[in-house]
Amino acid sequence: MLRSRVGASMAIPAAHDTDRTLALARDMNACTALLAREIGRALTAHDVTWPQAMSLILLAEQDEPVNATWLVQEMGLGRTAMTAVVDRLERRGWLERRPHLRDRRVSELALTEAGRRLAAHVTLDLSKALTQVMTGTAALPLLDAVSGALADT
Repeated sequence: MLRSRVGASMAIPAAHDTDRTLALARDMNACTALLAREIGRALTAHDVTWPQAMSLILLAEQDEPVNATWLVQEMGLGRTAMTAVVDRLERRGWLERRPHLRDRRVSELALTEAGRRLAAHVTLDLSKALTQVMTGTAALPLLDAVSGALADT
């Protein structure tokens, strides 16, 4: 139930809704921290960051090279940040930029064989880490609390 201070445009949640919302936010934050720790551990072995790992995985899923704009949209990063990720992947020999056949202003991105192998290893290790988190004793109460709160909304 919403209650309004000043007209309908300024509606704010009732106090009990605010308490539930804040509790949900705290639980979601704890889940995020737990995931970040486990993901960080899994990626350390490969010496890649989360944006690099996700870029590798997304590119490995593509049958053809993609342009940087597509990767920016998929990752939700800004162009500058995405350029830095792509530059690092290229320097390490995991990705190559290829000129677009019809538009010389555009570069297409494609994984090298080494990049495809790394993407496969990263995917496997992330899957193991996430499975551990989702089935671990620390995560279960948090996940139950979050899913229960979301089901009540």
